[in-house]
Amino acid sequence: MFAWKIPVVVLLMSTCLQAYADGPARFNFKGRVVDKNPCTINNGKQILIPFDNITQEKSDGKQIQKKIDLNVVCTEEYVNSALRMQILGTASFADNVLKTDMDDLGIVFYKNGAPVELQTWFNLPKPASSLLLTASPIANGKSKMPGGNFTASATLLVNIQ
Repeated sequence: MFAWKIPVVVLLMSTCLQAYADGPARFNFKGRVVDKNPCTINNGKQILIPFDNITQEKSDGKQIQKKIDLNVVCTEEYVNSALRMQILGTASFADNVLKTDMDDLGIVFYKNGAPVELQTWFNLPKPASSLLLTASPIANGKSKMPGGNFTASATLLVNIQ
């Protein structure tokens, strides 16, 4: 989990050439460092998504979808703040497919029905619990997948805007 906010305000009154010709330019920086995570996901507990038994035919990234229940809670100071999230993980055979430990099988994520790119921020609705985030297994083309168990892991990051 990760949450922080550092607003930076930079005032530029003229272009670089004009500043050079007219004398030195002044920059004003202002910010705040938050020393603890003001938001938590799922009370800090691991989120488990069991797919149980799946078939290659249904592993098309659409037919089998599991809802990911997210409980994002922020301290009172940040309860009305705009939040964004990203899913961090190793991409597999496509940029938006999370790698599993089984060759030619990955996990694709959807936010309210639209595909989610890994390592890309997206805005959370208010309240964050109204977000419909799903995960779906997807096979890489027509390659024959071996039978057996599979696992994958990703990290969810929340950022205060």
